[in-house]
Amino acid sequence: MTVKVAITYGPAHFSYGLIQFLGLSPMSIDDVCDSLKGRGEHFRATIITLWRKRLPPSVIDKMLQSRKEAESLLYDPDWNVRCAAFSFLQHYWKAACRVDFARKCEEIGLQDVHPQVRSIALTTLGICHENTDDVRVGKLLAQVVLDDSQPPEARRGAYFGLHYLREPILRWPTMKRLPAVDLVPEDFDWSFVKSFCDR
Repeated sequence: MTVKVAITYGPAHFSYGLIQFLGLSPMSIDDVCDSLKGRGEHFRATIITLWRKRLPPSVIDKMLQSRKEAESLLYDPDWNVRCAAFSFLQHYWKAACRVDFARKCEEIGLQDVHPQVRSIALTTLGICHENTDDVRVGKLLAQVVLDDSQPPEARRGAYFGLHYLREPILRWPTMKRLPAVDLVPEDFDWSFVKSFCDR
């Protein structure tokens, strides 16, 4: 299973889940993180290179044509393409600052049939409202985390979304190591989650 967690550096967010999703080794993760620190253009180029290893060139080229084309792929039949679309919209097109994209994250995060897509969408929803501590979004994400009938991936995505909503999970330069990617609900900070419901 893949968990999306992130490192904040400047305006961009690095998707550790993407690294796991694309099957890179721990050494590769460290190398990529070192190369991306503080370099936005290089970061975006790396994201494109990683996805080109996973998806057909025609799909990647479409995502690079325009934000609108990338958004259309949020509803592609292939869940891998939907995950890539979130990555490109967030990192390449900087869509997290757009209200309409936040609405799409919420819709897909609650309704997509694939749990990994839901995970990415729910985390991205938190990023769209980063550091706002938005009451409505907080309750929505917390309800997903608290619902044990939900897939573990969706619950993880919502959990990390809550952290973004209140504050970024990790910041440069204090980040020393990446967290485990196999975090399970039993390891969640439940007092933190419930704090979003008690308002």
